[in-house]
Amino acid sequence: LAALLPQLRQATDEAVIIDDGSTDTTVAWLQDHFGIAEMPLGLTDLAPGVRLLRQVNAGKPSSLNNALEVVRTPLVMTLDADTILAPGSLPALCSAFTDDAVHVACGVLMPQRPTQGLGARWLLAHQQRERQDKYNQ
Repeated sequence: LAALLPQLRQATDEAVIIDDGSTDTTVAWLQDHFGIAEMPLGLTDLAPGVRLLRQVNAGKPSSLNNALEVVRTPLVMTLDADTILAPGSLPALCSAFTDDAVHVACGVLMPQRPTQGLGARWLLAHQQRERQDKYNQ
């Protein structure tokens, strides 16, 4: 959230943050960041272009469906709590949609701990692909 919020263009972008009965510190962070003491269940406007939807735990599909019900923008980007958004990612992804032929845009997925398991295999494959691309130029 700390990386996403500064990237919002207030006139056109919107962040709908879903709290699905989470026990993490997201709500406390939002309360501190926006200076709001109480955040009841339901939809709360936190700032222009930033809304919080709090609900009882019903699972990720329910959270995403409820977010899609209240979002007011034509483009939707979904992030999980552990997503780290690089500076400039939101405008870069949105800029792809100036072309009417574009229907989906995505960024590079970088595992947080690329030294083990699937993350290590992904990183290795990505590095091999980069080397192959350089070799083929």
